[in-house]
Amino acid sequence: MKKRLFALAMASLLAVGSAGATSLIVDGKTVQSDVPPVITDGRTLVPVRALFESLGATVGWDDATQTATATKGGTVISMQIGSQTAYVNGAATSLDVPAQTVDGRTMVPARFVAESLGAQVTWEADTDTVYIATTDNYDGYRLAPQIIYTTSANENGYGDTYMYADGVLSGIRTLDAYDYRVLSTANGNIAILNPFYLSSFYDAASGRTSRVCFMYLGFSEVLNMASGAYMELGELPQDVSSQQPVETPAQDAPVQDTPASTPSNNESRTVYITKTGKRYHYDSNCNGGTYIASTLAEAQARGLTPCQKCVQ
Repeated sequence: MKKRLFALAMASLLAVGSAGATSLIVDGKTVQSDVPPVITDGRTLVPVRALFESLGATVGWDDATQTATATKGGTVISMQIGSQTAYVNGAATSLDVPAQTVDGRTMVPARFVAESLGAQVTWEADTDTVYIATTDNYDGYRLAPQIIYTTSANENGYGDTYMYADGVLSGIRTLDAYDYRVLSTANGNIAILNPFYLSSFYDAASGRTSRVCFMYLGFSEVLNMASGAYMELGELPQDVSSQQPVETPAQDAPVQDTPASTPSNNESRTVYITKTGKRYHYDSNCNGGTYIASTLAEAQARGLTPCQKCVQ
């Protein structure tokens, strides 16, 4: 799913601030830096201080040896400018591309640093965007913090952040020209708008716990709740299905059936999977991952579900 393009379109449609023209997003928030990330030999390099601090690491710099260090908990990473050997807790690791200086700023390989600190990295080629997710994230979306349920985006600072929340969905409602559903969560309610009429929004079952991924728009004074723009449905862990909403959504008007866009169900069709993943992909380059070819029948037999980013 083209998150950056979606954000820019939403800014125009709903008069919210744009997430900005950047290519590094950590925990759903844009990381600003005076020197943008660059791609060198197929690897994304980002400003060392911006990356380390966004991941909660302490930054160190030894000018004599031109060595940058990141310390987080019990993990220490060190990289020397121009060297293709980095060290994690003293153990040497080979780098495809070394740390280097660009426009007076030290740039380091994003994937190596993030994964060494326990984060997950997703590369979106269409928008040249690196998504980094730490422990409170799902597939590039950060867990919606409690503060968004009671404060405005100006106060909480999370405007245009990509989030997810687990809760019970109401039926379809309408606000001006937009359809929306209320997601009742353990922390409060969120109005989930569907300005682009994505089919999975209509297909989601009412009255059952769902994982909803959305772009946070702020606190709606009209609806008196947090609001977000629908992106996609996520996969629930098995122990979440028993969650109860904060309050039972009011009786909803009948929902009209909306045709859904579904992939071909040809069992012999080639799809792409990983050995431990939960989804199958129609695009062998989705998220920049390394996949193995399989058949649709084999993937479904494993209980895998289609990736919503490359669904056809």
